[in-house]
Amino acid sequence: MRLRSPSTRLLPGVLAPALCGAPTHPLQAATDTEIGPAAPPPRKDETRVPIPGFSPEVRSNGCQVRQSPDEVTQVGKAALSEKAGLPEIPFFALIEHATGVYSVHAGLEPPEAFAKRIAPLDDDLRRLVLLHALQRGFGFRDGLHTFFFMRGGSIAPAIRDALKEAGLAREHSLFTRAMGLFGTPYPVDNEARYKLFGYAREDGNLNAFDHALLAVDHTFGTREQLADAIVAYVNRNPALFARIEALREKLGDSERLRYLLDTLGSKIDWEKGADDIARQLSVLPAQERNLIALSMFNMELEDGGVHQFFYNSSGDIAPEVLAAMVELGLVPQAKIFRRALAMLGEPYIRDNTLRREQRFDGKSPDWDKALSKLTDDFYAIGGGAKAYSIKGDLAFEGGPGLRHAMVTNARNNKMLPC
Repeated sequence: MRLRSPSTRLLPGVLAPALCGAPTHPLQAATDTEIGPAAPPPRKDETRVPIPGFSPEVRSNGCQVRQSPDEVTQVGKAALSEKAGLPEIPFFALIEHATGVYSVHAGLEPPEAFAKRIAPLDDDLRRLVLLHALQRGFGFRDGLHTFFFMRGGSIAPAIRDALKEAGLAREHSLFTRAMGLFGTPYPVDNEARYKLFGYAREDGNLNAFDHALLAVDHTFGTREQLADAIVAYVNRNPALFARIEALREKLGDSERLRYLLDTLGSKIDWEKGADDIARQLSVLPAQERNLIALSMFNMELEDGGVHQFFYNSSGDIAPEVLAAMVELGLVPQAKIFRRALAMLGEPYIRDNTLRREQRFDGKSPDWDKALSKLTDDFYAIGGGAKAYSIKGDLAFEGGPGLRHAMVTNARNNKMLPC
């Protein structure tokens, strides 16, 4: 069981993302609805609902802004002294905030279109966008091999130049060597690159080309090591550092909550069994446990609905989800959730394997439909979710209300990180 980032989905009979292409601040990370392809028109049995993404920047959230890379904030000092306190938002997260709205388009559009997109940026930000496009293109395994295999590899020439301009000589040399394996001229066409990978063939067996590229990849380093190199580059440039660090004070509550949830989620070993996870949750402070449980349910609700939550291993913590709803005063949400629990029967089966065997055997399609229908009930709370335009950004009211509840709870309990 593993925490994932929430995303939007088009779900037959349940929900679909709306408001694609919502406006964002030039230095604000993109939402899922902004980066995905245009959603197909809804079918007769579909209802479109908005799923909010990142919050707009604020004038000041009260967070301390460092004056130099060597300065340690009060939050950082607390962490170094091993005192309990708020997690500190990592500097690389601020870099992602500044560049993500642009770098996310790498590979989603032709290289010439991407070049046109970032052309208006000043040299510092344009270069940083390209470096981040490389880092995010690594995926979570096989680094450079993954980058060149995916569509982001189409902008490799621009990234090679950005590495050189940033003074990342080691990375530039290895990246250039990797590009050389593809021949001259370098194939920006995705299909032309795919043909070289044994990985892309039906049997999936690696060939000599894959192994040669993986050898360079191994020397180049990991996604995390590249992030460290990018941070070091920014730290060496005082003006660029000040520009990025200033964003620490401008992050909205919803985005700060995202970093808090990442930190809280890491306190649980989600690979353990259901009973072990329940024990891990039980020893955490109630406010932390509530946020972890609600975020897990909200992730599944937005991704695939109530049925998906209980079908997946996420459903192992259903009792904690109900407790969180009750403690946070989410009365209509708890009422709907209790109906779902009643459908699963007593005693509730925490173990995902057993729950699937006994409740999700495919022999009761009407039962499955009824459980799925509860997703519509969540989105109908308060008359349904409504979006309002406020100074170029979107605010949401109504609907499940889980994001709002988590932000409000974290803010009231002074848990939002800086």
